[in-house]
Amino acid sequence: MKARFDPLDRLALGVIAGLIAAIAVVILAGDHVGVPIRDVQPARGSTPAITSVIAITFGESVIPESAESRLVIEPAVDGRIEWIDPTRLVLRPEAPLSPGVTYRATLRAGVESTTGRQMARGLSWEFTPRTQSILYLAPADVDVRHIWTLDPDNPAASPETVYSAPYGVIDFAPSPDGEQIALTQYTEQMLSNIWLIKRDGSDPKLLLDCNPGLCTTPTWSPDGQLIADQRQEPAPGSSSMAGPLGPSRVWILDMETKETAPLMQDNQVLGFSPTWSPDGSRIAFFDSNGGAIRILSLDPARSSSILLSSLMGEVGAFSPDGGSMIYTDLQQVGQQYYAQFWIARFDEEQAVTRLFDEPFEEQWPAWSPDGKLLAFGRRALDRQGGRGHQFWLHGTLTGERTRVTTDTRYNNLVFLWDATSSRVLFRRFNLEINYPQSELWLY
Repeated sequence: MKARFDPLDRLALGVIAGLIAAIAVVILAGDHVGVPIRDVQPARGSTPAITSVIAITFGESVIPESAESRLVIEPAVDGRIEWIDPTRLVLRPEAPLSPGVTYRATLRAGVESTTGRQMARGLSWEFTPRTQSILYLAPADVDVRHIWTLDPDNPAASPETVYSAPYGVIDFAPSPDGEQIALTQYTEQMLSNIWLIKRDGSDPKLLLDCNPGLCTTPTWSPDGQLIADQRQEPAPGSSSMAGPLGPSRVWILDMETKETAPLMQDNQVLGFSPTWSPDGSRIAFFDSNGGAIRILSLDPARSSSILLSSLMGEVGAFSPDGGSMIYTDLQQVGQQYYAQFWIARFDEEQAVTRLFDEPFEEQWPAWSPDGKLLAFGRRALDRQGGRGHQFWLHGTLTGERTRVTTDTRYNNLVFLWDATSSRVLFRRFNLEINYPQSELWLY
């Protein structure tokens, strides 16, 4: 018996045959297409921050050695390679990239997947890191402040507004890659939530609704995957949003899942001022119940918790490698108490020793990213030389100490290094005038 097909049947059979042929061609050519690449960072032609990582995301799991040996950066970039998972290679530079220099990243052909396929063609792309900028809150003489920016390499440039909030910004923190800013801003009820904006202030999004509580001090983990903040909830028994708030606790927000939870499950552990170690291995906060700096290791192989007793109520400065912390505690000389630096090392001995032997009052330690210098404020106990703290530098390798500022009319405080370890931003104000305004200075 002979089958008969009408024109529509013939068309359908032709389409099916064509699809089968196309599938066969794709299957046969699969090995020639090779390992796909889904994304690169920094993006092609972009102007990333000088602290940016260089990353490649593959479309399937690859053999690490086959990719690492084929990655070339020009000019050369020293750093360590990490694998977030079998599909994502991340190169973390040892030093910041050079602003204004065009880098060319090349991944040569031959990267092999775990299934045996190889990347048939190489890939190259270029990017040029941008210069650094200063972000700050202003005006200094009003309660409602906004985020402003200034180009430190162009003294003639005027400050520009980055982001304004109806009831003012409390504080902010740029992300490690410099592309986003997490900030807390007041609500009409004078509570606060955490918002996220792009580095130019655009695309504001509510990141975390903290009502009826109050969130402040958002702090990014070095890998940008988590944000720590200090949070106050309504006090027990308070039934109104305008009621009193309880003491603060440290919370953690996962940037991928947007889930948030207290850092410590024990609700009796109160605290504030969360601070990540630069290497991401530890997080510290001031334990207000314990009267101590509490340092938590995020590595299960290390000691889980260390307490550093301090009457100052301040978290210290982690060393760049996360292996130690310089912090301030009160010391007594006769009938006088003064702030003195101590250094705690987190090795097996966990030794705590005085940093300096001289009896000066010292505050606001800030370790340079390369670990070679410590910026801090110092003044004499007898106030000879003025009531204000002067800006000093301490060479951590040489032991040499240098006084940077000499104007005794000014108090110098709160020091912040740039990523290149070559500049320090700090605040100062004039002690000899009534109601002085805080000033920003760059050394």
